[in-house]
Amino acid sequence: MKKFYLVFLLLALLLSSCNSFLDTKKEVITNTGNKINPNSKLGKEKIRQDNLLKKNIANEKIKKINEEKQKKIQEEYSKKSTEENLILAKATNEKNTDLCKTITIPDIKESCENNLIIIKAVDSNNWELCNSFKDNNLKDICFANIVSKEAEKAKDIKICQKIQKSELRKNCEENITSPGKIKSMCDGITDAKIKATCNATGK
Repeated sequence: MKKFYLVFLLLALLLSSCNSFLDTKKEVITNTGNKINPNSKLGKEKIRQDNLLKKNIANEKIKKINEEKQKKIQEEYSKKSTEENLILAKATNEKNTDLCKTITIPDIKESCENNLIIIKAVDSNNWELCNSFKDNNLKDICFANIVSKEAEKAKDIKICQKIQKSELRKNCEENITSPGKIKSMCDGITDAKIKATCNATGK
């Protein structure tokens, strides 16, 4: 009977030790240093908060990396844009279509090509070239340039009346009435892209 009791007692102690060991294994250390049972309500909430914190930290790092990349891209684009606008100006002054082809930024390249079409239309007095533009603003600028050149050559302000747009017509008239004063024909244009083309050709 005593032997049976001793065996029973040893089994009880062993089971108690096992349970204690299993309970210990259930306890974990979170990244904040707190020892908790992950299956408890408090433990689950703590782990959720810790995981959320890790996720937020990771997202901030990704955001910072993306911002730095975007900043670098903007700086590179700004530098490239400045360089290619200088090529545009050179191509316009030299009437050089080959220079336009070297431009890689689509908007600047298109402006360069438009400038040369307008210059060619003015030099050859070719109204049909103006009609090749789909954009009505570019058509108006092209026509205004041809008329303005004609008016300046004849020194006749009445010729400016052929220009439909009032701001372009006014500038044509001021070019005649103010000898020696180079007046841009582009002051009334608000679209930046169209204005850039006008400024390059509509003097």
